[in-house]
Amino acid sequence: MNRPLLFYVGVAGLGIVETTVWAQTSSASGHFYFRFPQPAVYHLGERAASRQAAAAKVEWVKGWPQNGSTNFVEFGSRVVLHVQSTDSLRRLLAGSPLTLSRVVAGNCFIFQAPDASTAAREARRLAAQPEVLASYPVVRQAAALHGP
Repeated sequence: MNRPLLFYVGVAGLGIVETTVWAQTSSASGHFYFRFPQPAVYHLGERAASRQAAAAKVEWVKGWPQNGSTNFVEFGSRVVLHVQSTDSLRRLLAGSPLTLSRVVAGNCFIFQAPDASTAAREARRLAAQPEVLASYPVVRQAAALHGP
């Protein structure tokens, strides 16, 4: 077999295994793995959001990067989904509470979830799929001011 081809197959296989293991450990540890399209892991204020969700729909939930930063971001109730092919869209969304909000491009969509916690869970679930290029809740963060 051609050695360069074998190398590329090995690297691709390692990437798939790494992504799968990362997604499984983030699910088990309470951390949320998203693709922005670069991978990112956040710890969400899930307990507070769950209590608020019981009373009313929560539009935003706070999240902190896994790297230990104290700067938080807020995740909204919409999910950005970028797929390799729209052929897999029906299978990816089967049984999902997400509803189509708008089409950004041919294979990039924004979906509405019932609340921010559901959006985060669905984005995490979708990010673990190999045909998904990017999956993350809509994010807002404090503006970084530069200068006097």
